[in-house]
Amino acid sequence: MGSIGAVRAAARNSRVLEGLDREKLLHLAKEWVHPDQAFLFSRVCSSMNWWDEDCMLDMAERYVPAAQSVLQHDVVEGFRDLDDILMHVLRIYDPLGVYVGQLRPGKRRWAIARAMCATLDPSSIASQISKTRRRDY
Repeated sequence: MGSIGAVRAAARNSRVLEGLDREKLLHLAKEWVHPDQAFLFSRVCSSMNWWDEDCMLDMAERYVPAAQSVLQHDVVEGFRDLDDILMHVLRIYDPLGVYVGQLRPGKRRWAIARAMCATLDPSSIASQISKTRRRDY
């Protein structure tokens, strides 16, 4: 979805949008609770970027409890697994500095990101980071 959405072919894209079942995507976001598959949900969510930005952000909001669980389990690996959400959906992780101006993250994106991190324990994060091998950064 992400790759074909980048090609702006109006006729085809309108047919794809008509065929998307928004409710099923939102349900998927609430039901995708397997922490070992967080990277897959992250990919699915970010693939909506070209198609329906509101749906994509709604999916991210509904995924907050699962994201909290992923991050609590292993914050370093969790951030790696949620990379597509953090970078392309929420735009808060922007190592290349491309999300500026109109593309910069707005209040809603920051609120979702804060909610995902709300349950993290700073001492646990510090402990996990200090045990992380340099090559894993």
